[in-house]
Amino acid sequence: MRGTGPADDECGSLAELEHVVKCCDRYEAAWREGRRPRIEDYLAEAPEPKRAALLLRELLALELELRSRGGEQPEPQEYRERFPGHVELVNRILNEADSFAPHDQRVQDQRTCYARPSFRRVGFSLPSGAPTRQAEAYPTTGSYHDQQTLAGSDQTKREFSPPKGSFAQKGSFAQTSAQEIDKAEWPEVAGYDILAELGHGGMGVVYQARQHQLKRLVALKMIRAGLHARPEDLDRFRLEAEAIARLHHANIVQIYNIGAVAGLPFVALELLEGGSLADWLAGTPQPGRQAAELMVTLARAMHAAHQAGIVHRDLKPSNVLFDRDGTPKIVDFGLAKHLEVPYGHTETGQIMGTPSYMAPEQARGQTREIGPAVDVYALGAILYEMLTGRPPFKGTTPPETVWQVLHEEPVPPSRLLSRVPRDLETICLKCLAKEPPKRYAGAAALADDLRRYLAGRTILARRTPAWERGLKWARRRPTTATLLGLGLAAVLGLVGAALQFDHHARNLERLESRRVTALRMESVDALFKGRDALAQKDWTDGQLILSKLLTKIEAEPRLADLRARAAETLDQINRGLADQQAREADRARYRQFLQRRNEALLQETRFTGLDLPGSLEATRKAAQAALEVFAQAGPDGAWTPRPLPPSLTPQERAEVTEGCHVLLLILAEAMPQADQGLKALDEAVQWHPATRAYHLRRAACLARLGDMAGAERERGTAESLPPVTAFDQFLTGQERYEHGRWDEALRHFDAVLRRQPDHFWAQCLAAICFLQLQRPLEAKASLNACLNQERDFAWLYLLRGFASGQVGSIFARADGVAAQPSNLLGKAEDHFVAAEEDYARALELLERKPVAELRYVLLVNRGLLRWQHRDLDRAVADLQEAIRLDADLYQAHAGLAQVLQQQGRQDEAVAQFTQ
Repeated sequence: MRGTGPADDECGSLAELEHVVKCCDRYEAAWREGRRPRIEDYLAEAPEPKRAALLLRELLALELELRSRGGEQPEPQEYRERFPGHVELVNRILNEADSFAPHDQRVQDQRTCYARPSFRRVGFSLPSGAPTRQAEAYPTTGSYHDQQTLAGSDQTKREFSPPKGSFAQKGSFAQTSAQEIDKAEWPEVAGYDILAELGHGGMGVVYQARQHQLKRLVALKMIRAGLHARPEDLDRFRLEAEAIARLHHANIVQIYNIGAVAGLPFVALELLEGGSLADWLAGTPQPGRQAAELMVTLARAMHAAHQAGIVHRDLKPSNVLFDRDGTPKIVDFGLAKHLEVPYGHTETGQIMGTPSYMAPEQARGQTREIGPAVDVYALGAILYEMLTGRPPFKGTTPPETVWQVLHEEPVPPSRLLSRVPRDLETICLKCLAKEPPKRYAGAAALADDLRRYLAGRTILARRTPAWERGLKWARRRPTTATLLGLGLAAVLGLVGAALQFDHHARNLERLESRRVTALRMESVDALFKGRDALAQKDWTDGQLILSKLLTKIEAEPRLADLRARAAETLDQINRGLADQQAREADRARYRQFLQRRNEALLQETRFTGLDLPGSLEATRKAAQAALEVFAQAGPDGAWTPRPLPPSLTPQERAEVTEGCHVLLLILAEAMPQADQGLKALDEAVQWHPATRAYHLRRAACLARLGDMAGAERERGTAESLPPVTAFDQFLTGQERYEHGRWDEALRHFDAVLRRQPDHFWAQCLAAICFLQLQRPLEAKASLNACLNQERDFAWLYLLRGFASGQVGSIFARADGVAAQPSNLLGKAEDHFVAAEEDYARALELLERKPVAELRYVLLVNRGLLRWQHRDLDRAVADLQEAIRLDADLYQAHAGLAQVLQQQGRQDEAVAQFTQ
């Protein structure tokens, strides 16, 4: 029975944990960079079998998670073959993993991929199959209730009874979990009706249940069905039940029954509903007297446990729960140790417990030295948190907290909160002594001293002597202490210099040696940081760190080796930065090429929804601008390929070569002289083999020269070449498109899209073919697909607005001839609104990158749409603005004349035809 405090995990020694954390971080960083690192390479860094097994366990779990997120389904046999020397460990990890279960099962379990989370995310490393703290805990905000009221200190009940409704407002697992868990999955336990699930995790689950015989509510805790519990997990479950069963105290949770379901054990425990001490505190300091009264109650309870031979080992605020009338009870004996058992079920070297509340000997994993003193320490840590609102030690990570527990002294509570009584501070700090003999002899002695404080008598604990406080101060502030020591040494050196000059010289040499040693250590640390920046490709930080380092040690001859290594690392960073900048420049060129190619294709299509003349000059300039990115223009106007950047992928390189081939075909069509077009076609075959479209455009150029026989031969060659590739199909469809053979062009574009569904220009030109064939709904579908790839292409919004206007007009006309009432007019209105939105979006994009012709087309089309929609004033405004852009084109004049005529402005309408 546990509260959900900070994660309590077990792992190897602190050094092993730090090594495994760094390896896992490097492995995950490499994976996120797109590489597939090999676990075997990391295992080579851990020659010791124990460390290698720990590292393999974490790396394998991490790789399974990453592969599962990427949609992979790795085969178990793959890992057995890769790690033949660790088959048993691999099998255990694979059995625990959820990655091979169906997706819906993983979602239902509310886990990402695996039953055992990585220690890098939750704190310390959990051994395979070990229960997570949430899984087998009573939630601290949960509902626990027993019909029996256990006696306790009246003052404790009054002061620590939670406000009515306070924990209910936070929400209980009895309320929330019942909505999330399928009742059909609850087990059937003879003699009990399960009412709700209070909490669950990797191994354990706790239910609220009603006991038939005694008609009372209990907390039913059991091993989850379907899991492969290890023998040590079952032993731990059994030992917790035995520990609670041996204890009979008003302030320790009681056990009612022990049994088994389907071979898995369960226990029925007293149900508490008042929340936990952690919830009640919530980081708020408490008055000293109230804190002392509660600690007397808890110390008496732990004294009873110690007399029964039980050491809790995991005391903390979240493991102190309250019943309905505010009586505190100690829970969660899952890590309890039987004093009569020599070693327990935890091997020496393993760390178990919560770092902020564990004694130093417990943090070192010294299982044989663990006794009642660790619970005295934990009680002191709880008292410290009640007085100050924070635990005595709390790092940013569990390893940092453990380091503080082992090496630092707690800050006296009165320094954090001046109102803390001095005697209570003395009692608290005595509990938190690093060495067990300096703590209270037992929980009873602690309770007795607390009663002395409450009664106003002299406490037995004594403040730390001045010399010991000074030693602890030096440990907390080693830098300041070292500086004071060096200052004292300097004074003594000056006095001694008058007597022994050579002794003074030796002292100076020692100081210089220390300075160089300190500088070396600082430089080594900076060098490691620079290499980390190199490994993470953080070029800017790496340059800054190593440049400062080289400046600092430039004049130190004894650090020449570090200077050379730092210079070499800085050179690698500079080369890496240069390579990255070159790759970024290549990517920018590639994006520029795609943009200019699209503009050239846009110019060649020349479809705007109006009968506007195309501009061969604009098409020619657009094609030449695109070719300039990856091709070299010679003095005679010939285009020759440039070497493509090696950073481009094979697919991107193919897109460039095919794109240049298409651009040369466009250029051939747009050349003012036919012989210039033939020259461009000759250059096109340098980029891509001749296609049907190539021969057809060659035929067009020959026809322009008057060589009809040659043109006929080229057309015959084109007809004899079937379009084989998607690229060939596209060019053939484009040729049909250029000659207005819309149905034939559509067949070729469909063939392209069957092979390459994401081919942008096949989809785009197909949409224009649909518009030309008066099939606007199909045109909109194709344009939607195009917009999924190019969200900021104004031309696409213009075309889709044109298509929506066509659809709206069709529905409006159909409503006018419908024999019966229909909703066709409403549908027409929806399409008119969609057209307005697309025109507005296109206009917004044209404000960023103006194109006069497209703006003219947009305004004319939107003006005609608004005319059809009877929005005459705004239609006039659009058409007049289009005329201001280009008064020589007739389309805006013709449209404006129709709108003015409908407004009854006949003279103005006639004037449009005379301008």
